[in-house]
Amino acid sequence: MMNSGQCSLIKMAIVDDEEIIREGMKQIINWNEYGIDAVYTARSGVEALECALISKPDIFLCDIRMSGMDGLTFINEAKKVTPDSLYIIISGYNDFLYAKKAIDLGAFGYLLKPVQVDELKEKIENCIKKINTMRLQKAEEENPGREKKESLPDNLSWFNPGGSNRIIWEIKQYIQKNIAEDINLNIIAEKFYYNPSYISRLFKAELGINFIDYIVEQKLEYAMRLLKETNYKFYVIAGMVGYKDYKYFSGIFRKCVKMTPIEYRNKWCQDA
Repeated sequence: MMNSGQCSLIKMAIVDDEEIIREGMKQIINWNEYGIDAVYTARSGVEALECALISKPDIFLCDIRMSGMDGLTFINEAKKVTPDSLYIIISGYNDFLYAKKAIDLGAFGYLLKPVQVDELKEKIENCIKKINTMRLQKAEEENPGREKKESLPDNLSWFNPGGSNRIIWEIKQYIQKNIAEDINLNIIAEKFYYNPSYISRLFKAELGINFIDYIVEQKLEYAMRLLKETNYKFYVIAGMVGYKDYKYFSGIFRKCVKMTPIEYRNKWCQDA
């Protein structure tokens, strides 16, 4: 019988004919931290193929030797219905021929039992990078007006079109263009087809700042620029950076900048 979690942005299936292995793999890692919200289990290749048809998981962790339909046969059949899914083969045998056949079929990785947690995490992280790359490419194909990598500034030497830096760059560009909107983590997750917790972890890991703090920082930086360079009324500036309530905006500004918007403008005028 297949078990599943809630509907998710990234789905995974664990395929093994031993229940203790299936349940162990399901519990060994906090999958939600990797942006994987739904984890299905299947006890045979036939059951896994049913899962592929109905739920279309993005990632399969699949035992290579099972009774009935083995892992290699399953991959061959599943690729016909879920061609974009990624497959990590798990085997109790250090069998070069099996590994070669799995790679020839397009398997994304090969792990030996007993599975080492660090090795599994590395494979999953690589899978997620691949999935994100494919999703970005698909989004660009479906939205030709969207920013392409050719338009990236020359000084972004760290840019990697298939990695987390690209994801962050795209999100930062969106924030800059929509600074006057009410932006939150769920809106960004829905816009870019990522799990909210994944985006949150990504910003913390790559930029060293919480996502919400980054949003506030960007809004306040723009507000400070407007206070220095324009004569707009304070409530107008608040609206231009996405705050409809001036008192709320002023409170956040004072908390972060250590002075009110009025004090900041006056100080800037005096210093100028």
